[in-house]
Amino acid sequence: MSQLKFKHRNVLVLRCFEQISFAEIGELMQCSELSARVMFFRAKMSLKNKLSCLGMGRKNFFTAVGLFGLLTAPAKAVLTTTVTASSFEVGPAAALLGFLTTKLGIITAAALSAMTLTLAVKVFLWFIATLCFLLLTVIVAAFSRG
Repeated sequence: MSQLKFKHRNVLVLRCFEQISFAEIGELMQCSELSARVMFFRAKMSLKNKLSCLGMGRKNFFTAVGLFGLLTAPAKAVLTTTVTASSFEVGPAAALLGFLTTKLGIITAAALSAMTLTLAVKVFLWFIATLCFLLLTVIVAAFSRG
C-alpha cells in the first residue's frame, strides 16, 4: 500500500474499510462521484499490479487485501461488523423463494416449466396414440370375426 499514490490509498481506505459511498468520497476528495469511482477502479488495478509484481497471483490478491483490511481496520469497526452464523440460516421454503426471485431463478423456473410442459404433451400424445392403436385393434378384431 505504501507504494501506491496517496489519492489511491485514500480512496481504497475510504471505500473498502470505512465503507463510504462514492458521493461522499467525491466530496471528501473534492471531485465528482464519477471521478471517485474511476479513481477507485484505478487504485484497485494499481494495487493488483503492485501485488502481482511481488508474486501474488489472482487467488492471493483478495486474501492480501482482506488481511490488509484486518490489520488496518479500527478495533471498533471489527466489533461492529460481527455476523453470527444463525443469521444465515433459513428454511428450505425461504431458500427456494429467495432463489426463485433472482434472475437465474426465474430463468430456471421458466426452463423447468417448459420442459415439464413438453414432457406432459409428449406423454399425452403417446397415451392418445396408444389408445387409438388399441381401439383400432379392437375394431379390426371385431370385424375380422364377423
